[in-house]
Amino acid sequence: MSHIRIFISSVQKELELERASVAGLISTDPFLLQHCEPVLFEKEPPPSRPSKQPYLDALSRCAVYVLMVANEYGQPDGEISATHHEYRQAQKLKLPTIIFLKGAKDDSRSPEVRALIAETKKDGYTYKRFHDREDLKPLMLQALQRILAGEFSIQATAAEISEGGHLIEA
Repeated sequence: MSHIRIFISSVQKELELERASVAGLISTDPFLLQHCEPVLFEKEPPPSRPSKQPYLDALSRCAVYVLMVANEYGQPDGEISATHHEYRQAQKLKLPTIIFLKGAKDDSRSPEVRALIAETKKDGYTYKRFHDREDLKPLMLQALQRILAGEFSIQATAAEISEGGHLIEA
């Protein structure tokens, strides 16, 4: 059975630690490790052919989309940022989508970030807030377990859930 590729999207530099934490969670949790593969664009091999937006090519080979948003919008790639392009492409591909917002307040976010959040709400998504990568991990684990069960009919056993929770606490 091939692994379900999970695309982790955010402004790379701003959420570098959180991105690594989510990829680490997917690579070490006993349940997720059996079924999933994290995809961080910056860790993907270079494309073998020229591509205007290679990050969208990487996304197109994934089955789940995770968006993490903090304060920065990212560099524009045309009229919108690469992260915003990724979100729209994930919606076009109808990928199951999980959204996390870093921080309790939205007033420090740029207008472009607020517009991206408003677009996700308009599309019908809700999100979870997190403070740092430590409180993100259990939320992410629960969200990914729910997606795997609901979208792919892959259920974690009670033992896998328990072991995954213990690993996060450790």
